[in-house]
Amino acid sequence: MNTTLDAARFLTTKQLSKFLGIPEGTLRQWRCSEVGPKWHKLRGSVRYDKSDVENFLHESERIPSVRAHMEEHLVSISSQR
Repeated sequence: MNTTLDAARFLTTKQLSKFLGIPEGTLRQWRCSEVGPKWHKLRGSVRYDKSDVENFLHESERIPSVRAHMEEHLVSISSQR
């Protein structure tokens, strides 16, 4: 385990909000609801470790249903006409 602290390794709520394209308020709500990526409170400031964010995104990955795949396929066919 690498314990070296790298300031560029941590994101603020604002930075993560911009990266994920979701409002900062959603991240605050996730923290209160204990969902979303792990977070750290460093001297009163919330920070997200980039590796925790990557793990959260990986764990949140979903395989599309057959129906969603077929609908996407139909849309792409109709747009080609």
